[in-house]
Amino acid sequence: MTFGSATSLTCTTGAHAAGAVDVVVTNPDTKAATASGTFTYVAAPTIISASPTVGSIAGSTVLTITGTGFVSGSTVSVGGVSCTSVTVASLTSLTCATGAHGAGVVDIVPRTGRSPGGSLSNRSVIGGSNSDGGNAEKPPERRRAARDSGPSM
Repeated sequence: MTFGSATSLTCTTGAHAAGAVDVVVTNPDTKAATASGTFTYVAAPTIISASPTVGSIAGSTVLTITGTGFVSGSTVSVGGVSCTSVTVASLTSLTCATGAHGAGVVDIVPRTGRSPGGSLSNRSVIGGSNSDGGNAEKPPERRRAARDSGPSM
C-alpha cells in the first residue's frame, strides 16, 4: 500500500472470487472506515471460439471472438500485436481488427481493463488459407510442404 496523502491511498488487490466487495481502510490506531460494495472483482476473459481462423499478414482482418467476461474497454492481441476497433457486443461476444504480423500460428489474448490476466486460448493462422483439410493451424510454409510432399500422380 502506498500512502499518497491524508485523503489518498493506493494498493494492489490480491486474488478473489468475482463479485462486489467492501473496501476497508484501517489506520495504525485501529480506527477503520468501510465503503460497502465499492470494488468489483471480475473473472479473466476466456475464449471459446474465434472466426475467421486465418487472416492477412497485412492485418485488418475483422475477428469475431466468442467467450466470457468481455466488458467495455476490453483489449485483444493476436500474436502479441494489439487489435484495433475493439467492439464489445456483449459479455460473450466482441469484434476487432487484427494488426499486421508475420505469417504463422499465433495466440489470441483477450484482456479487460479490470482483469490483470487474460486467457491464452484459441490459435489462429496469419497468412494462410483455411481450405487445406484441417491443417490451418500450421504455418503456411509447413502446410505447403505437407501438400506438396510425396509422389505426384
